[in-house]
Parts: sequence; structure tokens; C-alpha cells
Amino acid sequence: MDELFKTKVWRASLELAEERELIVRAQEGDGDALWALLVQYRGILQKTANGVRSRVRGMTAEQVEDLQADLVLAGVEAVKAFDMDRFVRLSQVLPGRLRDVALEMTTALSVPRGTLALWFKVWREAGQDFARAEELAPGMGMSASTFRAIQHALHHVDSEWVTVPYEAGQPTPDEETYKLAQYALDLLSPAEREVVELFYGFRGELKTDEEVAVVLEQDRGAVKKRRQRALDKMREGLAVAG
Repeated sequence: MDELFKTKVWRASLELAEERELIVRAQEGDGDALWALLVQYRGILQKTANGVRSRVRGMTAEQVEDLQADLVLAGVEAVKAFDMDRFVRLSQVLPGRLRDVALEMTTALSVPRGTLALWFKVWREAGQDFARAEELAPGMGMSASTFRAIQHALHHVDSEWVTVPYEAGQPTPDEETYKLAQYALDLLSPAEREVVELFYGFRGELKTDEEVAVVLEQDRGAVKKRRQRALDKMREGLAVAG
């Protein structure tokens, strides 16, 4: 596991013909070919694992190992099921399979299944009206603050990975603020946005520069500079928009 999740990723990619040959060999039972593909794509394995850890604070060593094992298994299944006639590279199917594993793990660890089921029960009872749901929640066994917290978590899972069941939708009490925030975030590069979202709690709990640096496996000073640069860019953009 260490070679897949702790070794620095190189930038060079396999030639198309070489990758497809490895896939064929792996599907025929060649373990070395399968391992070579996993090593080649360990960057997405690491990024997905770090994404879960950024959203779920306090994961135990056993939970991290389980996550890594599940991601590797998803990678193996993606190779075995790869359709050579429909797809060109493994990168076309692997990210989706890994996101499914990541979403399941994040939801299971951050929102207990029973609590999540109750949230959807309250939400449906309120006719998908969030303000009304907050009023109903206490009478159905969930505090209004817990309802709002899960609403926030579901919204950001939706924007980052996949569509949430029943479509949680956007918070309505302050729609203009939401639009301005999205506008400002869209001004950033992917790397800048990632730092801002991690630091300010868009992806779970608030984090320090040190914690963000650990998640991204980068230098703390570089992370801080990127965050400050991103904030300057957002301020300038909002000033023009205003």
C-alpha cells in the first residue's frame, strides 16, 4: 500500500499502446501488469484518499487502511471490467469508480446512516422546503441545527462529487450570498480553489494551513501563499462585480 499511497507521483504517463497492452495482460491474469497500472494511476488513488481524509476528521489508522484497500479494489475492478472497444484509456472510467467508493466512505463516517435517513424523512415531509423542514425537525427527533449542518454537508458533497439522492438543492435563505461566493470561487484556478475550500470548511471542518498542507502533501508556506493569492483574486473579482 505504501508504494501506492505514500510514494511521490511522477508526471510521465504511459504511451497509449503500452497502457492498452498492460490492460489486456491484466485482464488475462497478469499480476505484474495489473500492479503497473495501479502504480501508474496512484496519483488519482492518493488524491481520492486525501479527499476523504479532508472531509472526515479523526479517521483511525484502521479506517484509513480500509479506505485504501477499498480504493485499490475499485481500481482492480475498473481494470478487469475495462471495455477496450468503448474506451481508450483507463482514466476515462477509473475516477468515477473511485468517487463512488469515496462518497460511500465519507457519508458513512461523517453522517450515520440512521441520521441521514431521518434527515431525508424530515425534508420530504416538509415538501422539500428547507425553512419548513427546520421547523418540523425538532418534532421528528432532529434538532434544527443538526438539520442545517447535514443540509450543508450534503450540498457540498453534491457539488464536489455526485448528485445526492432526492437532490438536496441549494440553501435558500441567502441566495445572493451563495451566488457571490460561487462567482468568486469560479475565478480561481483548481489549485487555488482546493486550498480555499479546505481552509474555510467548504469540504468539512475548518482547517489550518498546516492541515491543508498535509492533505495536499505540499509545503505549508506554499499553501499559505496560494490561499492569500486566491483571496486577493476573489476580492478583486467581487469588487468589479459589485
